[in-house]
Amino acid sequence: MREALALIANDARARRVFEVVTQNVKYVDELCGVRVRQLASRDKFLSKVGKRLNLAADVQKIALALSSTSAARGLHALVDGLIQNWLLDADTDAFDIAIDSEKIIDVYLRGLGFSSANSA
Repeated sequence: MREALALIANDARARRVFEVVTQNVKYVDELCGVRVRQLASRDKFLSKVGKRLNLAADVQKIALALSSTSAARGLHALVDGLIQNWLLDADTDAFDIAIDSEKIIDVYLRGLGFSSANSA
C-alpha cells in the first residue's frame, strides 16, 4: 500500500488515472466492463490483504479484533477514502498522502491488535 500511495503522490500519470477512475466514471451500460474489472481488482486486493493480515496475526500471536475479511474491507475503505480525499485536495497540498497515510494506516492496524504496522 505504501508503494501505491507513493506512486499516486509522485506520478502525475498514475494520479490522473486514479482521478478518472474514482471521480469521472459513471457506470452506464457501455462501461459495465470497467466496473467488473474494478470489482475484480478490489476483490483480489481484499483476498490478498486478508491473507496477509492473518499471517501477520499468527506471527504476532494475536487475535484480530475483526475477521480478516472485515479488517481487509475496512483497510480498503480507509485507503480508498484517503486517496479520494487527497485527489480532491491535491492542488491545495492539504496533506502528504505518502507520509500521513502511513501514520493513519498504522493507527488502524494498531486498532486491529497489531503492535506495529510494519508487521502486517
